[in-house]
Amino acid sequence: MDQLSIAICDGNERDMEILETHIRKSFPDAEITSFTQGQSLIDQVVENPNQFQVIFMETEFPDDNGIRIAAEIRKLNKSAGIIFVTGTEKYYREAFDVFAFQYLLKRSM
Repeated sequence: MDQLSIAICDGNERDMEILETHIRKSFPDAEITSFTQGQSLIDQVVENPNQFQVIFMETEFPDDNGIRIAAEIRKLNKSAGIIFVTGTEKYYREAFDVFAFQYLLKRSM
């Protein structure tokens, strides 16, 4: 079986570290790549569309929106499981427009 490749995209580095710790408990051998800006994740997906099987993403960034980022990713990778991990319920309906696998609130982590 190929190694699971996971992306985490969140502008808050502390939240990314907490999430990575949780992921490693279930998938200790996963390859995890972190991004603090959505455009950096998009650029990576443009370069290698099928690199990530799972993408954990915040919905709110200072100068961007996770739903828009996910829509750009979906143009190139229709099969990656996108899981929004966010502090707000504001975008939960829009999340499913980009075929999100799950929408989790950070307070539940």
